[in-house]
This record gives sequence, structure tokens and C-alpha cells, in this order.
Amino acid sequence: MAGHSKEANIKHQSAAQDGKRGKAFTTLVGEMATAARQHSDIDTNLRLRAAVGSRLGVFGPVKDALDEQGFDACPAQVTMVPDTKAELALDQAKDLMDMIDLVEDLDGVQKRYANACISKNLVEQRL
Repeated sequence: MAGHSKEANIKHQSAAQDGKRGKAFTTLVGEMATAARQHSDIDTNLRLRAAVGSRLGVFGPVKDALDEQGFDACPAQVTMVPDTKAELALDQAKDLMDMIDLVEDLDGVQKRYANACISKNLVEQRL
């Protein structure tokens, strides 16, 4: 039975990795569908171009197929940076991190932003 534990560990690791890929794919499809509804031409639709470019690292064959079609795919990302930041107490930071975890599990959520300052020690404790 020595090999059973190793096989189980591999199975669980593969399942976790497949789950991450599935979530990334769902997010990618949602971003692309929303952007394509506005205008389907990738040359003039910056949101569509960003949606395609932001996930190319996760999906190599997506990039290969675009290259074959003559599209120059490069990663791009737009971020929101707060002008003011809020210092949170320990219990407030824990509550905020719990809420962010719940929001991340929703299918419709593509990005989330906050202006909270949370110490690295607290974040490491959560991991």
C-alpha cells in the first residue's frame, strides 16, 4: 500500500490544478464574451484585445491559434490604484479577506479592487 498515498496525492494535486485552469477559462470566456458584445473586431476593440492578451500565459494554444491567424498577441493588463489607502485593524482585515474570498468564488466577478492596507504577516497567516 506504499504507492497508494503517492497516487492519491497526485490525484488531488491534479484536481486542484484542473480547478484553477477551469476557473481561469471561465473568466477568460466571460471577459471575451462581454467585450465582443460591444464590437467583435479585435483591432478596434481595446477591451477585447486586453481580454485576449491578459490570459495568454494561462492558455498557450489560445496564443498559438491567434498567431496562426496573423494576430500579434501580447499580454496586457489594466490595474486600478487607489489614491487613498485605509489602514484596517486586525479584525477588520480578517473580515475583509473573508468577504474577498466569497466574492472571488462568484462566476460573474472578473476583477476586484480595494483600498485597504493589510499587513504581510496577516496575509501569510491566511495562506
